[in-house]
Amino acid sequence: MTQPDPNNQTPLPDADTSLLVAYLDGEVDAATRRSIETRLAADPEFHRQMIALEESWKSLDLLEIVHTDKEMLKTTMELLALNAQKDVEATQPKAVQDRPLRRLGLIGGLLCVAGAAYWIVAAMMPNPNEKLLKDIPVIEHIDYYQSVESMEFLKKLAESGLFDE
Repeated sequence: MTQPDPNNQTPLPDADTSLLVAYLDGEVDAATRRSIETRLAADPEFHRQMIALEESWKSLDLLEIVHTDKEMLKTTMELLALNAQKDVEATQPKAVQDRPLRRLGLIGGLLCVAGAAYWIVAAMMPNPNEKLLKDIPVIEHIDYYQSVESMEFLKKLAESGLFDE
């Protein structure tokens, strides 16, 4: 039997890939192992994918193992904590974050409504001083009018033309 070309790859479904990974890790029971081996013999694409995964496993064994110190662990954990805090802040409802602005907006809105209501009521109510404003010319000369004995005298003065300009 010829070996499949590992460069000509069509990815398998995730379930098949997971099954092959478990097979290569030795994490499957005997019945599943026999089922996979039967399929490997019958399905060339499945067999090709298993060979590609097996080569990846062998390549991983060739990589150098890097040991890290406690300082790197500490900084990594600090970064994770900061990212977690940002995630919490991002998922926190905006209403909780914007409470002071919301209160100011509410107070401002209430003041605007109160001012508008006052203006409307003031515009609709009659001005009690309006009659006095119309009578100002008479009020300014009230002393002269009080010295007149009757309206008939004033009418005669007006008819005489003495004060015509």
